[in-house]
Amino acid sequence: MVRLMDVYDAFLAKVNEDDWSRCYSKEDLDWFLKDWRAFLNSALPYFRFPRCSLEIDEKNQRFIDDKMSQDEIQVLAVFMK
Repeated sequence: MVRLMDVYDAFLAKVNEDDWSRCYSKEDLDWFLKDWRAFLNSALPYFRFPRCSLEIDEKNQRFIDDKMSQDEIQVLAVFMK
């Protein structure tokens, strides 16, 4: 299963944002994760015809579908940007 952090990493590779490079505490990381999750939630509706389910396992912070590939991760990262 694909972790949400895998999508966040792909997103961060596509943006040049210094604000997210300054993670000094757990509170900073929690804030960043909320920010990135908001971007992901905004990106999901734009992905019109995914080849797999985009349902998220909230407890484990992963996508449920085992068929999700790097292609879907990159599409989501682009839409997050």
